[in-house]
Amino acid sequence: MATGQGFTRLRKGIVRTIYPHEMRRGYLFLSMDRSLTKILDTSDFEVAVSGQVYPSRHLDAWGRFSIPAESLRRIGTSNEIRIAVSSKKRLDVQVLRTNK
Repeated sequence: MATGQGFTRLRKGIVRTIYPHEMRRGYLFLSMDRSLTKILDTSDFEVAVSGQVYPSRHLDAWGRFSIPAESLRRIGTSNEIRIAVSSKKRLDVQVLRTNK
């Protein structure tokens, strides 16, 4: 990934599906882009998933953040999600389309 690519993609919103291993382990990959700190406090932010807010999240060394696996199971691996920054302290994860 080029420098700043994760920053740019996240500003616009990332649309993708959840991988089965992410669902099983209870995390979502966001980005390893170091410039992400310009738009998101990567050491302490909250994540809103379908109306449920999870406080005190952080990115690990591999660019992932944790979410309870049960929340990810409710979304499923066949549905598209959109991950976007709504403020410096908040990420929103929305289900866009259900493909069941």
